[in-house]
Amino acid sequence: MARAHQPRVLTIPAGLPFLKLLAARLIDGTLAPGYRYDTADPLSLSKVTILVPTRRAARVLRSEFVDLLGGRAAILPIIRPLGETEEDGAFFEADAPTLLDLAPPVSGTVMLLELARLILAWRNQLPAIVRSIHADTPLVAPASPADAVWLARALGELIDAVETEGRDWADLVKLDVRDFASWWQLTVEFLKIATAFWPARLEELMRSSPARHRDAMLKAEAQRIAGLEDGAPIIVAGSTGSIPAAADLIAAIAARRDGVVVLPGLDTTMPPEDWLKVGLEPEPGRPAEPASRGHPQYGLFRLLKHLKVERSEVEPLGTADDVLADRAEILSRALAPAASTDGWQAWRAGFGDERLHRAFAEVTLIEAANEREEATAIAIALRLALEEPGADGGESRVALITPDRALARRVTAELARFGIIADDSAGTPFSATQQGILTQLLLEATLRPGDPVPLVSVLKHPLARFGLSVDAYRTAADALEVIALRGGVQMVDLSTLPQLVEQRLAEHAVDRHPPQWRLSLEPEAIEGARDLAERIAHAVEPLVSVLVRIADGRVLTDKLALSDWAARTGRVLEAVCADERADLSALWSDEAGETLASQLGEILAADGKIEADGPQWIDIFGALTASEAVKPRAMRHPRVFVFGTLEARLQSVDMLVIGGLNEGSWPGQTTNNPFLSRMMKAEIGLEPPERRIGQLAHDFEMASGTRHLVYSRALRQGSAPTVASRWLQRLMALGG
Repeated sequence: MARAHQPRVLTIPAGLPFLKLLAARLIDGTLAPGYRYDTADPLSLSKVTILVPTRRAARVLRSEFVDLLGGRAAILPIIRPLGETEEDGAFFEADAPTLLDLAPPVSGTVMLLELARLILAWRNQLPAIVRSIHADTPLVAPASPADAVWLARALGELIDAVETEGRDWADLVKLDVRDFASWWQLTVEFLKIATAFWPARLEELMRSSPARHRDAMLKAEAQRIAGLEDGAPIIVAGSTGSIPAAADLIAAIAARRDGVVVLPGLDTTMPPEDWLKVGLEPEPGRPAEPASRGHPQYGLFRLLKHLKVERSEVEPLGTADDVLADRAEILSRALAPAASTDGWQAWRAGFGDERLHRAFAEVTLIEAANEREEATAIAIALRLALEEPGADGGESRVALITPDRALARRVTAELARFGIIADDSAGTPFSATQQGILTQLLLEATLRPGDPVPLVSVLKHPLARFGLSVDAYRTAADALEVIALRGGVQMVDLSTLPQLVEQRLAEHAVDRHPPQWRLSLEPEAIEGARDLAERIAHAVEPLVSVLVRIADGRVLTDKLALSDWAARTGRVLEAVCADERADLSALWSDEAGETLASQLGEILAADGKIEADGPQWIDIFGALTASEAVKPRAMRHPRVFVFGTLEARLQSVDMLVIGGLNEGSWPGQTTNNPFLSRMMKAEIGLEPPERRIGQLAHDFEMASGTRHLVYSRALRQGSAPTVASRWLQRLMALGG
């Protein structure tokens, strides 16, 4: 059946500033048919709706419109994130509350705790198949509540994958189990948590699954857009439709006469036969070839197929200059499907060495001896690039893109040597923030007493004040350390610090040959140490009060509900961090403090009761916060940026460093879900782990369109040699 109209699908090549060009083409009337910005009408742009992949892209696009308008008064277009990432998933809720009778989504921490509770209940009633497999030796899985949280994280990822792809759990029973071990029967029993118990638990909580909630919102928006009358342009730009529900929304926009789809970096130079290999369908009865999912154009291939648009029908919205166009063609050939690499030699002979050298004349490769040297070299390259003029004649803007957060932290530290304070937009792991470190140290010092290292680390922590001024606290902490913690061999416990101080002072009093440092202690410092010891014992009382000391010297703890542990931990943290005015802003006011408050609050709010002893609570808190990243509210430097791969999408700078180009980072290692093998996932229609590699490959391809470019890698990571990224290896092999 013939289409009602030809969808307007465009692409912006990798060598052009995506968001700036998008804004410029909308204003000059090139982008949307029948629309042109009217300079005499301040409301002209407000009729347009633009959807972009991320919130960062939305903010930058607004800035581009402001710059292009040159100070003229105007209401900007409606610019929103498409919701393809977890943090942007609820942006339609404000506009569509009446479209859905859907419960709010359950939060990530609550989901982990609820799934962990179900897993622990399953463990306590292991099915008969386990007893038959382990007739001679008992099996305990998971071994602890913390293990249950880690299993819950993996199970949650599988639930999200199944719901995102729109698959049915009933497909599990269709798997041919003859080729699988008897462990598969155990997996089937375990996955009943996801297929039966978890949906029932969500109904009890009056909550919905995050993935289903996001997809329902996207589908509702697609239905709303499909029902609108033709009029103001609706544009979706920069998305590859990686989520099926988002692809349906893009298709709904493409079906409109006033709809426009702008794809990021569609490869229009790839030979048609190679293009078909990107999305090669498997033979009947055979699973899909995972390697094809790792191609940078696979997502766009699948989206165009969903839109029923041929690649030849996609129009470029602009043309890169000859140098960047040649570089894009070289990258296209270098990252070609494996079945097409036999044509490299013939293509290279026809392309010519001169064009190849010209395309990479402004590209540098850094191969540092180790990670520290790589970070230093990147920082120097960024610093020197700031002195060069920008593409528009103004000040240059520079950035580092890397999925390796350890490298990002090293580079920000090296930049600080030059007085450049650059934030990592992908965020800092919560465990590496001041609040995360202090919480972990406090729990270790109170609930696993005996080791003086966590205790001293708490005393030295910059957030620790115990109700004293900065100067008074530092003086008292130094005195407490030298009096109570130096030279002794007994077990150290925060709750018994006052007794330990008095004991050590009594020993000092009868020492006939006291060391000089003891003689130099002023009486005021000794009294300060006594006072601080009392304050510390009082501050940690909510946690140490559950300790039980038995006759053989061991220390045990009572079992409490996680909500009780969270409340006690919060009270201890506040007692430790309060200053002389009882001000707690240092603990709670910044981004890491907000993350800590959110984590403790969600644990308090979780309805499912899990009980744990002290050491288990330490491990559970670490498992719950393992994937938390603390992102800055705003970037402190206006010209230097440190991006993760997601945050870098659609961003444009004058000089770019792609760092950490080693296997394991670019791309990351593929991991299989512990419950379903790769073959099982393929048989029920789930995407293989290589799909993520394809998304990263597209990010690499787009980033390589920056004119002044630096590739960087370290030859060793720790004490082990590294392997260069497969994409860098392909470039080197093709370019010679």
